[in-house]
Amino acid sequence: SAAPSSSGVRAGIETTNDPATGIPLIDVPASASSISRRPGKASTRSASRKPIPKVWWFVGGVGAALVLLTIIGVAVFSSGDTPGGPAALVFNWPAAERTDASLLIDGESVKVPASGDMAVELQPGDHRLLLRRRGYDQIEVVVSLGESERRPFKPQWKENPLAQASPFGNAFQGGGGLQPGAGISSAPAMPSASQGWLQNFDEAKAAAAQQNRDILIAFVAMQGSQGSQRLQEEVFYSGDFRNLAQSQFVLVMIDLPITEQGYNQLEDPAHNAWLRNQFSIRTIPTVVICDAQGLPYAFEERYSGNADQYVNNLQQLVDSKQERDRLLEQIRTGSGETRLTAALAAVKWLENRNILQFYGKTIRQWTALGQELDPQNEKGQLEVLFEADWLVRLVEARDKAPQQIARLAAELGQWKQGRRFQNPDRAARLHLIAAVLLLETENRDLAATYVDEGLAYNPNDPGLRDELQEVAGYLSGELGTGTGFVVAAGGYVLTNQHVIEGPGKVMVRLPGTADKIPAEVVASDGRRDMALLRVPLPAGTTLKPLSISAAEVGRGASVAAFGYPLGDEFGAGLKLTTGVVSGLPDKSNEQMMLLDCRINPGNSGGPLCNARGAVIGMVTAKSVGGIGVDSYGMALPAADLTEFVKQNVPGYQPPPETGQDVLGWDEVDQQVSPSVLTVFKYER
Repeated sequence: SAAPSSSGVRAGIETTNDPATGIPLIDVPASASSISRRPGKASTRSASRKPIPKVWWFVGGVGAALVLLTIIGVAVFSSGDTPGGPAALVFNWPAAERTDASLLIDGESVKVPASGDMAVELQPGDHRLLLRRRGYDQIEVVVSLGESERRPFKPQWKENPLAQASPFGNAFQGGGGLQPGAGISSAPAMPSASQGWLQNFDEAKAAAAQQNRDILIAFVAMQGSQGSQRLQEEVFYSGDFRNLAQSQFVLVMIDLPITEQGYNQLEDPAHNAWLRNQFSIRTIPTVVICDAQGLPYAFEERYSGNADQYVNNLQQLVDSKQERDRLLEQIRTGSGETRLTAALAAVKWLENRNILQFYGKTIRQWTALGQELDPQNEKGQLEVLFEADWLVRLVEARDKAPQQIARLAAELGQWKQGRRFQNPDRAARLHLIAAVLLLETENRDLAATYVDEGLAYNPNDPGLRDELQEVAGYLSGELGTGTGFVVAAGGYVLTNQHVIEGPGKVMVRLPGTADKIPAEVVASDGRRDMALLRVPLPAGTTLKPLSISAAEVGRGASVAAFGYPLGDEFGAGLKLTTGVVSGLPDKSNEQMMLLDCRINPGNSGGPLCNARGAVIGMVTAKSVGGIGVDSYGMALPAADLTEFVKQNVPGYQPPPETGQDVLGWDEVDQQVSPSVLTVFKYER
């Protein structure tokens, strides 16, 4: 998975959320397992189907890592019943009863969406639920889930007038006359207002305006976070920090306890949670620096343990605001191209600090300026502003209905009417985001259109191409890929049975073309893992059958494996790897040759050739060893292939044997490669 780089917005579109972080996710389930086992042999595995991962899309940045592909497993919100799926609690929870409410499952906080269906996937077994709601007694109950059970649950709230002062009723055991909304923690380590720290953002803005200072907000977890405690003890109590704060800041501390005990000690968790959401805080501790209006211009995440360096970093962040203010003033007072140039520089400044989303209204004004001065995007200026505005509005719409998300995705198509992107990577990135959003609204056809259009821009970033192709494969229902080679006139192609097995359709791609042609499965042999396809060749197309050698193959013979390993992940062209025959067929290796050349998923069904260009086997599997044990490629011998083809191709006439001259591998490639095809398996 890719590591995130600097991006323009601090959170993505909340379609589905990781309950631990709130990061938006879209689940694109795998259609098939990445590897199919050969029967009766636990130590070998097929080398046909490329891995199709469980893909979680994080959408919303402007940098190079907008889309992260990670293989992870978390409990997520979902809707609807899926028989045979994972166990889940399905909440019958009216939207009106979710206000000022929270949910903990087994001590872990789970986000409660404001509306819509709500289901939480869990492991089978017992789970402790703790539900809280302002003005009502808390609900604490243990529920049991069976395998694949989707159990309905409806909270039964009991009103408690005495609990109105606290959002979570009698769970709060703190005190001291604190007022609701203050967001104060009763944890002993929490600094008080007398130490120069406020706990209310509105109070801080009023004080900052009066004192002509900026606002420093420390998001910490005073219970359960050693980093937060060290930050307070080593930095906030230091003389250097106090000197900086006295001249620059109104101080605010927001406690976000990690432990349940600390959470229960908060006077108003709703205030703290709201503020955390407003600033898209994902790391504890994090310091946010805002101007007196509460508009953030810098984030300092984590604490490395060097107090002096930390204070110096804060001072540099404060100084950096001068550039922001200079650009904003230039946009406000300049004219024509000067204003537009400053707006583009301001977008870049905000992107580099990952804070675009906080300047949405201002960016919309800049976009209007771009539409006035570069209406057709001929200079590539308007597209920069459109991208920033579009992404910010997607983040703003994260809690809205899917239809609104779909409308925003459609705006990309509307914007292109009469315009063309000048930056191919930007175009591909936005089309990819639009496709993922449309997938969330189950508009697969339009999503496929956006993917095709994104690929048509031919992005320079190989990561973007891979991500677009990954989505294209999912949309097409692609289960996996393999290799095949022509063995007889009339379009007969030999491949492995495990490449094409199961329901669905088979397609092939001819060498040197991008088009895929449907193929008919003529015969298959599951015991020896062979399948014969017939491809209706386009008019004027001929494919030369490869000759299958009847000569004996000895240990140490030089060989070349041809195929399409990992599908198109390393380019759509044919790949050739060379090596020698390491072992001959016997009972211990399922009557296959062992090879020391590199074999990967996607190679299955490809020809194994000798140095004269004749087929001496078909690549079928690879051995699987433990740590420190190298794997071998495995190939069915030529005798098996010849017998299978003779039985299933009417009037089969073997191609003439190749010459006796030993060729260079480049010459073998020229002779063999025109007859080697990519084989695709689709679920529909």
